[in-house]
Amino acid sequence: MFRDVATIVSTLLAAGALTVSIAAFRGQRRREDFELARSLHEDLTSGEVAQARDRLGNLVRSKGSLDPDQKRQAMTAYFTLLWCFERIDIGRRTLATSPSKRALHFLINSIRWHVEEWEKMLPEVRRRLADGSKEPDDGDSTKALGQLVEAVRDVPAVDTSQASGRG
Repeated sequence: MFRDVATIVSTLLAAGALTVSIAAFRGQRRREDFELARSLHEDLTSGEVAQARDRLGNLVRSKGSLDPDQKRQAMTAYFTLLWCFERIDIGRRTLATSPSKRALHFLINSIRWHVEEWEKMLPEVRRRLADGSKEPDDGDSTKALGQLVEAVRDVPAVDTSQASGRG
């Protein structure tokens, strides 16, 4: 009889340990997912990508022609922004594999405005960079932005002003 009780207690302890391990794993995964989403948003909104966005925004608003140095700088900014969208799309696809889609939706809602705005602005940037000649060879790089545009359209917008205390 003592063996049966010991077996039952051991089994219950093992099941409890497994439950705690699974909960810890899920909690760690959720923290990592949100950290990835936060870092991707930070990548888009700070540092060299923010400078690239500023340069390209000025390009769209200006009407003058570009001298060779300005064109080189604008082209660098263009690909800096596109490559950032590639990194975000890779992160988005990674978050899509998570059992909980909360971090994915957080990312999408954080980048929504940026994606929608650059979807509108990039054709004009491309036109300005071409300046009567061949447009930039960016087919592979623009695919990520297209995939992000689709993802943004697929995920309903969430009003986060209440959650943040604004409003």
